[in-house]
Amino acid sequence: MENNLFKKLKQTPLPERQAWAQSLLDEFSAYTEYKNGAKNPYLRWLDERIDKLRSHQQQLEQAHDRDHRYHGACAEYGISSKHVVDFMNFWYPVSRHQPQILLRCAAALSDREEQRWIVLGNYLEEIGFNKEEYDAHYTLLEQLMKKMWGGLHIPKQAEAMVSRYHRKIDKKATSHARATGMLAAIEHPALDISGYFHKMIELAGRTHLLKKDPYLLIHVDVEPSHIILSHESAKSHMKKGHEQEVIEAFHETMGFWVEFWPKAFKTVGYQENSLEQCIT
Repeated sequence: MENNLFKKLKQTPLPERQAWAQSLLDEFSAYTEYKNGAKNPYLRWLDERIDKLRSHQQQLEQAHDRDHRYHGACAEYGISSKHVVDFMNFWYPVSRHQPQILLRCAAALSDREEQRWIVLGNYLEEIGFNKEEYDAHYTLLEQLMKKMWGGLHIPKQAEAMVSRYHRKIDKKATSHARATGMLAAIEHPALDISGYFHKMIELAGRTHLLKKDPYLLIHVDVEPSHIILSHESAKSHMKKGHEQEVIEAFHETMGFWVEFWPKAFKTVGYQENSLEQCIT
């Protein structure tokens, strides 16, 4: 990967990086069943609940009836802190395995610059070394669970799924081209994942955490760059005659997310018929 891409990213303001990242996500959506951004059924489901909750709250405030009926609105349209913590626990194995998965992909790369951005820019961030005041992401996630009046209780199903996914990465990251496809898939849902957490926190009535919790804040600035670097790398190798290899690895790895999210969202009451309604 050329050094000028890294320089360009450093000089590009966040809104422009976000737009750049989104254009790459839209381009790579042709190679997976996964839906990102505005087409993501889970984000649409969460947004619908937020719209209804806000509308109901506004009506209650105008009727000066907030104290008596506010909690009823939250129960109908919101998501309980307990269920949000259940979702976090289902997600936790991904966060815990992520550093090792990144290193495995980095080991398959032959380009030193690409290895450098994974190790220095991504792996070290995951384990909390890039910012002195932050712990590893999975530790920050545990701390957020405690703020939500919950704790760590990892579902066996989630751990089994992520362990199987990790083993598949270990086995199939056999070339530079395949590793770039895998890395693009690993980073592909990053913006959506941030959206999941932020919207669930609001639906749980804990909006004060959005402004100060490190786990909720840490990804905002770096996610677009990670998407850009991984997807531009994959595009570069597709243009060098490895298109089939990159796309195959990307599609295979995206299969994990396609399987993972329906099970994760069951923890917060998402029903499969909601998915069908959003897709159509």
